[in-house]
Amino acid sequence: MEVTASKAGEMSREETIVAAATQLFAEYSYAAVGIRAIAESVGIMSSSLYYYFPSKEDILFRICQQATRDFIAVHGAVLASHETGGSRAETLKTLMGSHVRYFWENRLAQQVAARELSQLSPERFEEVRDWQRAYTADLVEYVEMGVAAGEFDVPEPAIVVRAALDMLNSVFRWFTPRKNLGIDEVAELYADLIVDRLLGAAHVSRGENR
Repeated sequence: MEVTASKAGEMSREETIVAAATQLFAEYSYAAVGIRAIAESVGIMSSSLYYYFPSKEDILFRICQQATRDFIAVHGAVLASHETGGSRAETLKTLMGSHVRYFWENRLAQQVAARELSQLSPERFEEVRDWQRAYTADLVEYVEMGVAAGEFDVPEPAIVVRAALDMLNSVFRWFTPRKNLGIDEVAELYADLIVDRLLGAAHVSRGENR
């Protein structure tokens, strides 16, 4: 996420600090950036920054929340939406597309969280890992329910879900928008590939056996 003057004007002070720290950590690493550098990048004194974040680790933890928990809190509920109509395949495609777009829009936070997670205290490290494990478990359970309902055709849901997450999580590392290919198109392609091919929804809908 680039921090421009216009965006900074729309952010709270806390969000501005997090955005600036994310850029600095991504460019120089967590260990190489001090509180003073973060404070200077947003035009405040170090003592003022401590009002919002008591330590540099608190800032990193907030970045990890943005990269993981915030997405899960907003989009994890999508898995329950099939109860109000629609197939599990379409619900999962919606979630997969949102996953790609969110990770792309928050790509610097994803980069920092993936690289610097071990810098957190053991308690905070495990908290972030618990969010990740819970999201994975929810997806596995959802696919297993889809298999039981005859909507998906996959012999090892847990393995396929983890493979799918590896795909979804890596888009921001290689994707560069092109004239005829934006992040929305990539998100749709990935969602279709994972649900229709890896989970076998296309075969099921056509009454075929794999």
